[in-house]
Amino acid sequence: MVKRHPLSKKERKRLAEELSYISDLKIEDERLVEYYQDDNGEKILVNGEAWFVKLGDKWIPHLRFVLKNLQALRLPKVYVDKGAIEALLRGADLMAPGVKSIEGVFKEGDIVVICELESRKPFAVGRALASSDPIVKGELRRGKVVENLHYFNDEIWRHGP
Repeated sequence: MVKRHPLSKKERKRLAEELSYISDLKIEDERLVEYYQDDNGEKILVNGEAWFVKLGDKWIPHLRFVLKNLQALRLPKVYVDKGAIEALLRGADLMAPGVKSIEGVFKEGDIVVICELESRKPFAVGRALASSDPIVKGELRRGKVVENLHYFNDEIWRHGP
């Protein structure tokens, strides 16, 4: 069953406040902002394109939105090597040895964008399992550091608008 409806001005304002941690983009100024729900979950569409997806009780940026708005994002970026990319694109979580650099500061539970080191292009969105400080200082050398929430060509990417 599919549910789809435009958001009211009040709903847009509330959503913009909730998503202010992601970027400065003014979602309330966009032409058409819709709530969309199907068997694969809930999404916020802006001008017909998925910008945010709901995981649990939190909205995270859809990778399509990240790709188009990378410069406007407030989200920290974690850069990984090619070996980590292969595992992440199969749905694995990010392990400490795969982290090559970090841009920005984050704490456990924060949403981060995962990017390929050489091209600097994003390919996944995750939730930090540790803060950035011990990772940058090299104090965390093993174990999971980012939970992989959404990546290129996953179920979220392939289904719905």
